[in-house]
Amino acid sequence: MLRKVRAGLVVAAAALLLLAGCASVATSTDDATTPGTAGTPGTAGTPAPDWGLSQADVTAVRAGTDPATVVLSTVQPVAQECAGDPQVEVTVEDGRMFVTVAAPVSPDTRQMGGHCADGTAVGEVDLEVGPTSSRPAVLVLNRAAWEPDTAGGYQPCDPNLGCGTPPADPCDGYLATFVSGLDVPQHTWQGIEACDGTWLVYAVDPAAALCGPAHYGDAACDVPSQLRYAILRFDPSARAWQLQDWVSAEHTCAQVRQTLTELPDAMCVDVEQP
Repeated sequence: MLRKVRAGLVVAAAALLLLAGCASVATSTDDATTPGTAGTPGTAGTPAPDWGLSQADVTAVRAGTDPATVVLSTVQPVAQECAGDPQVEVTVEDGRMFVTVAAPVSPDTRQMGGHCADGTAVGEVDLEVGPTSSRPAVLVLNRAAWEPDTAGGYQPCDPNLGCGTPPADPCDGYLATFVSGLDVPQHTWQGIEACDGTWLVYAVDPAAALCGPAHYGDAACDVPSQLRYAILRFDPSARAWQLQDWVSAEHTCAQVRQTLTELPDAMCVDVEQP
């Protein structure tokens, strides 16, 4: 039913790991029994050896007073007086700076219903990134990628497109969220069948997984097709393709347009079924 404009690909239906190599945070293994000192409500506590490190979420990265630094704003789901000041651990690989951001927290945070479990601890920590001309193109903060903004800080990279300038043509990208959410076996045949920048038809045939990638298409691999099409429409505000409907290969264009009345003629062409 559909006019093919691009060949499909056999890909593994697994989540795309965009980032790797993040450092891990180790909690304290000291046997010291000296307790930490909790601050008064609204102030940070004073850590001691019995306080362990806990990952802190980064909510913003702004320019620092020193041109070679930025300031990370952090938050943790514990009372302010039960958390110390955040700290960073840095590794640089291939132009990316991997940063583990954590803060010491009182062991009392593990007590259900205790005062430490009630509240939100906010903090800030400086991070040296170098002058603007040579600072990292990407900061990976606790596995989340951030890119430079126009104010001297960093901003989160687009969840669909990653870091960098997005492609001008929606047909050349923007599919990561949809593809990663597909519930299909490994080695499923899938790929773009047609795209005009507003509408996109994506073909999926899990039958390839029954043979494996080495034998799909061979005469010995005689399995019935399970081909179906996802029809998507581009949402410029969300910068993502939104699923409109799934249709089987047996659907005619007339049947498809009963629900998708705005689908252009060029995106749907009846073909003779085998």
